[in-house]
Amino acid sequence: MNLTDSELDYLLGAADPFPELNAAVPAVALALDELLEPLVARPKAMHHGHRNRSRRRRLMTAFTATGLIAAGGVAAAVTLDPWVSSDAPDFATAVRAATVGIPLPPGDAIDSYVTVASHGPAGDFQRDDLRVFFSYDAVCAWQGYWLQEHDSGDVVEADRASAVLQQIPSWPQWVGKTGDDVIALYRSDAAAAAAGDPTPVRESWSANCTGLPRAWATK
Repeated sequence: MNLTDSELDYLLGAADPFPELNAAVPAVALALDELLEPLVARPKAMHHGHRNRSRRRRLMTAFTATGLIAAGGVAAAVTLDPWVSSDAPDFATAVRAATVGIPLPPGDAIDSYVTVASHGPAGDFQRDDLRVFFSYDAVCAWQGYWLQEHDSGDVVEADRASAVLQQIPSWPQWVGKTGDDVIALYRSDAAAAAAGDPTPVRESWSANCTGLPRAWATK
């Protein structure tokens, strides 16, 4: 079926779920055009008078075909950035989202470690790596907490910390992100804690964790 330009424009306009946005904020439509330009092939020849309208029709077609026009799709395509800086306003929010479900000892919170990262020299983090980066801090927290409770003779809390140390080598976030030697060390330290031997755990904690906050020590 052959459609005229005006007929195709009408059909694409009817499929646009954001007509008010495009009409009220032309800059948004222009930004989307520029964003998706690589997705579509530019015609070899185009008269100046038809350039913008033709490109908009092709971009709308690309939106529809790729599913980007689904709810939230356009916003995600425009705003998603795989990197976040430690001095960015949304750094803490990004870390909290990435670390949901990572256990910490009583009295501890991920924000303590966010503060350390954000107060040091600014650096860029890949959002996909934030969970692993702060998981190392969680390991330090549980090792330190276990040492504290073991040394104080609190068997219940020491056993609680030891149970987490047993789980740490199997945390899924390590897969493809952490070396086998590190996982082997975590497994060895967990076995030592289960046997009530603090020496290997203390050596690991002293080598890697002394510069981190100890909110768990003030529970």
